[in-house]
Amino acid sequence: MFDSGIASGLDVARALALGARAAFSGRGFLTGLAGAGDDGAAYVAALLTEELRTAMAQHGALDLAALRRLAVRHPTSWSPR
Repeated sequence: MFDSGIASGLDVARALALGARAAFSGRGFLTGLAGAGDDGAAYVAALLTEELRTAMAQHGALDLAALRRLAVRHPTSWSPR
């Protein structure tokens, strides 16, 4: 499970590619709810879903299981400093 810093569908895709089985995003939904009620929360859900679909298409992932099989690397994040 990944429960911190999820702000977009791309963040969800990254979390799944790094091995998470679930990614939680509460802040976005609460912001949408506070700003526009139920419609705002629904808008945030639709936005996250569309961003996730876009990230999946850009990586050639047809389903969430394909995201989990991606090799994720960042050239600077694992090198000693």
